[in-house]
Amino acid sequence: METLYALSHIGYTIPPQADCGWIGEIGPGPSYGDPVESSDVPVGYDSEFTNKNATTMSWNLMHIARVLKDLGGFPVGGNVAATWKESTNAADQDPNRF
Repeated sequence: METLYALSHIGYTIPPQADCGWIGEIGPGPSYGDPVESSDVPVGYDSEFTNKNATTMSWNLMHIARVLKDLGGFPVGGNVAATWKESTNAADQDPNRF
């Protein structure tokens, strides 16, 4: 949570559900993707909860990437003090006055 919040402050776009993961059993044991002797499916790959959240996360990541690409990223105007007065509805505002 803190890492995603910090990344958003330096310009990263964090789409919804970007923090999904697999917790697994509490305590020592295999990690996600480790092979299991009694199964052909690695640990965690059969978790419906994890698969659903990873699918949602992937969809949101791809969607926001497309939106940002199509729009050319975030506009500079309004995000830089030098262009503040040129922004719509902000002609009488000056972020440097505070």
